[in-house]
Amino acid sequence: MKNRHYQDMLCAVRLTAAVLAAVCISQPIGTFAQELSLDAAVVNIGGEPEEQTEAQELTGSWSVDSAWVQTKAEDEEERWTYKQSGAEAEEETSTIVCSYLDTNYSVLEYEQLRDMLTNNAVYSNADAQISTSAAYTDAKDYLYMLTVEPSGVDYQDIYYYVVGDRRCFCVEVREYQAEADALEAAQKKTPSQTGQDIAMKFTWNMVG
Repeated sequence: MKNRHYQDMLCAVRLTAAVLAAVCISQPIGTFAQELSLDAAVVNIGGEPEEQTEAQELTGSWSVDSAWVQTKAEDEEERWTYKQSGAEAEEETSTIVCSYLDTNYSVLEYEQLRDMLTNNAVYSNADAQISTSAAYTDAKDYLYMLTVEPSGVDYQDIYYYVVGDRRCFCVEVREYQAEADALEAAQKKTPSQTGQDIAMKFTWNMVG
């Protein structure tokens, strides 16, 4: 009887130890596996992208008015910067930056995307006046426009987002008021009008 009782106790102790070991081990292993999978999805040993997601493969085509010239191309970061011809070396001048933004939203979730972009702008520019509007591009894609007017400066920032599936094409315009007024007086397109034209005429490339 004693032996049977002893064996039962021994089994219980072993079972408890096994459960405790499993609890202690599973959390670090699970956390490590998650971190490892995230890192592996971004870079490989050589530092190059290992694999592109469907969103990262989604690109498009656009054109820029001839009065604007490309001053900086960061193809790896997918950002292209333009300034007015003759003002390439100037710092405080109007600029247009075209880029891509990966999102967690499908095309049909454009309202959630709009709310997220608006909230980000509000939180990032507490003292600025913010206005929004929406339209459709020539290719019938949803176009969200967001204008940020910071206080105490002589420029405004206008953002045009062409909505794709889990990705946006972004046209960011920093427009200095004096330059915009001078261009209007000369009956030429302002930086914001040029940026809107880029967004309106943007077309997504076919995938697959």
